[in-house]
Amino acid sequence: MSANLERRQYRAFGAKTAVLSLIIALANFAFSPRGRAASTPDSADTQPASRSFDFSYVVTVTPPGGPSKARVWVPLPSTDQYQTISQLQLKGPSNIRIHKDARYGNRYAFFTVDPLRVTAPFEIRLTFHVVRYDRRAELTQDARPSDSLPKDVAPFLQPDKLSPTDDVVAKLASEQIEGLTDPLQKARKIYEYAISAMHHDSHGAACGRAETALSCDSRGDRGADFPSLFISMARAAGIPARFNIGFLLPKEQKGGAILDYHSWAEFYVSGLGWIPLDASEAPQEPNMRDHYFGTIDADRVTFSLGRDIPVTPAPKAGPLNYVVYPCIEVDGKAYSEYSAGFFFHDTGIPSAPLGKKQIYANGRLASYGKLHFAS
Repeated sequence: MSANLERRQYRAFGAKTAVLSLIIALANFAFSPRGRAASTPDSADTQPASRSFDFSYVVTVTPPGGPSKARVWVPLPSTDQYQTISQLQLKGPSNIRIHKDARYGNRYAFFTVDPLRVTAPFEIRLTFHVVRYDRRAELTQDARPSDSLPKDVAPFLQPDKLSPTDDVVAKLASEQIEGLTDPLQKARKIYEYAISAMHHDSHGAACGRAETALSCDSRGDRGADFPSLFISMARAAGIPARFNIGFLLPKEQKGGAILDYHSWAEFYVSGLGWIPLDASEAPQEPNMRDHYFGTIDADRVTFSLGRDIPVTPAPKAGPLNYVVYPCIEVDGKAYSEYSAGFFFHDTGIPSAPLGKKQIYANGRLASYGKLHFAS
């Protein structure tokens, strides 16, 4: 790859460069499952801030014992308009298959672990390089009301299992947007409600479920409930909204461990497209309240989009609530005897040509012919 092409890969500004970046990413087996957002990065004249880093995702699993095989699903990050994934490697104890979910296009790996062959604790190690850009929506433009939504947007008006749009949510949304007709103003009112009515609280059995009903009841955040509450209320108000999850990097650190995942939301306005917001981060930085409505910084990596994700083969419990940690199932039941660590290291944009994605199995580089890349 020439130096010019390499530099263009990391400047995902404008339609032509975005397409070039996608072609190069596919050539390097980077994943680009989702369609482009309607909003676009800033122009080259006002280049958005970026961050380039290596990311490590390390899980150590204690085998369950007995004759039952463990089934394992591992999320894989994807290249999109605001992040480029390269040099991806996945190491596991058995043959690995790569899939894409049919609803959102999230990529994930699947494999089974035979207890007769794997008797000691085993490691799942996912590593990759990320170039991430600030994402800023242009909110000064006029929205163009439309009676119809694009085909790929309309489904995001429908409820998810744990993000309903029932009477309780609809009433709450109606109270907040009373008298408003502009969808952007409605979304802002719902955003303000979510970050003022709730507080961060990591305790409780439902921690991390991103359950709207509990958000309405207790006003306490369990990791992902801020965006879940916003999404439910926005949908009840007729505004398409969707869930994103990944990891947030400390702004002032150049490397180290990341303690937990992070989630945020997007909502759709005709004429403006998908607009990001971070209702979880805004309460942590009150002076950035306006900033996080329409902007998410480059200090993050997205792993998956949406809720109720239909993975293949399907777990006994059905679609996954969301995908950011591995899902492990034994005898049709969730298995949680594992420890997980997430680490990053700022690198700057590499100058060497990017290598192809490699999938490892049994500690050795597996041939592509032995892997199944689902369409």
